[in-house]
Amino acid sequence: MFGIKAYGIYVPFNRLERNKISHFYGGRPLKGEKSIANFDEDSLSLAINACCNLFSSYKDAKPGALYFATATPPYAEKMGAVTIQSALDLPETIETIDFGHSLRAGSGALKAGLHRKIEHGDILIAASDMRSGNPNSEMELNSGDGAASILIGEGEDVIAELIVSASLNSEHLSVWKNQGEQYVRQWEDRFVQNVSMEAAKEALDAALDKAGVDLKKIDSALISAPFSKFQISFAKSLGFAAEQLKEIDDSWHGHFGTANPLAMLAKSLEKRSPGETILLLNISEGCDAFLFRCTERIKEFHPHKSSTWFKGNKSTEVTYGEFLKWRERISFDNGRRPEAKQPSAPVLWRNRKGILSFQGSECKRCHTPFIPAQRVCPACGSVDEMKPCSFKGKRASIFTYTMDFLASSPSSPSAFAVIDFEGGGRMLCQVSDWEEGDLHIGRVVEFSFRKLYTASGVHNYFWKAVPSRKEAEA
Repeated sequence: MFGIKAYGIYVPFNRLERNKISHFYGGRPLKGEKSIANFDEDSLSLAINACCNLFSSYKDAKPGALYFATATPPYAEKMGAVTIQSALDLPETIETIDFGHSLRAGSGALKAGLHRKIEHGDILIAASDMRSGNPNSEMELNSGDGAASILIGEGEDVIAELIVSASLNSEHLSVWKNQGEQYVRQWEDRFVQNVSMEAAKEALDAALDKAGVDLKKIDSALISAPFSKFQISFAKSLGFAAEQLKEIDDSWHGHFGTANPLAMLAKSLEKRSPGETILLLNISEGCDAFLFRCTERIKEFHPHKSSTWFKGNKSTEVTYGEFLKWRERISFDNGRRPEAKQPSAPVLWRNRKGILSFQGSECKRCHTPFIPAQRVCPACGSVDEMKPCSFKGKRASIFTYTMDFLASSPSSPSAFAVIDFEGGGRMLCQVSDWEEGDLHIGRVVEFSFRKLYTASGVHNYFWKAVPSRKEAEA
């Protein structure tokens, strides 16, 4: 049996109410909200956190390949999949590939994984995006930041078996962005709708004919289109009933761009039962179609953090001005502070296990853990008798903390805390995604992959503490 073994999503903590955008420009009141990445998040960190959610749900994941899809990479030229591999502390021998430049990059990576059986291990697919249109445009209002990850493989632990897939290409201009441009452009709605519908219908018919399945028998139909407003209209034009379209709603987070079809698939899998079918269509310059059937193992898989968890754990306090500042769309006084120094490539390489993989050390004699890694054990005095020790996923709490109102930051004040790990280990780090009243001594925290700063074109990443909120499902 070959198909999906596990999945995970990641939706940023901050949500911007669409009404705030409309009010800023003097428009009419609007409903809903869009997820927005914090100032210290980018498409790479979103993807890594989605993968961490998957790994927390499925402890037996051993990927032999990693595919990363995004239309908004941090670097125009540098592989992102390699950084994800290092952050997840996966073997350096696994296959890594980046997919990009299109809304079909996510479904393209999914199709590549589903049609590629590797000799050793499964295939981990991560997709994320942080797209936006011009200020006050429909695309700005409806685009959201988010990520999804899917683990593809063979075996008895498959939760959704691939029945069939089909694709069709259609060369036309619908959404595009030129080199060096900040905002996505889009063509007139009627043209995009007419051309896209033709491609979607042809790909859908091909998939259903191959599978010998009646459209009306599909339990969950997922239609990812270039614009959110097209998704329901496309689905109804293709002949789907309202009860088949329950997982299309994105009013609480927005359109995830490249990650949109994978996030839809993950949200649908959360609600499926054995034997039920899922049809996924990703429409953009053609169409990718996938048909899955859920297995008995779907009952045993429970996401560590489900879409319902992310929907309920949020902050809507962020203003449109903060959003513009975080995305560097407006200039602002950053304080009279010296510019950050460019991170050293040799130092980043030497310390990649500690910086990206969040790895410390453990004394072989007394088994005391330390982060950052040490050569000398302060507990028993042994020298060079350490072994690697991962701190990812360890339960931790705040020992003490401070608020810095003078540090240069797009979101002041900055919070710093001394963190104690369960079982041993203490470190000083930054705290992110906190609200007033969130921080206190003894507060349980977890760790999230974040961007510390960018200097001279080099992004510097590390793990930050974030307050642990409602209990995750698993």
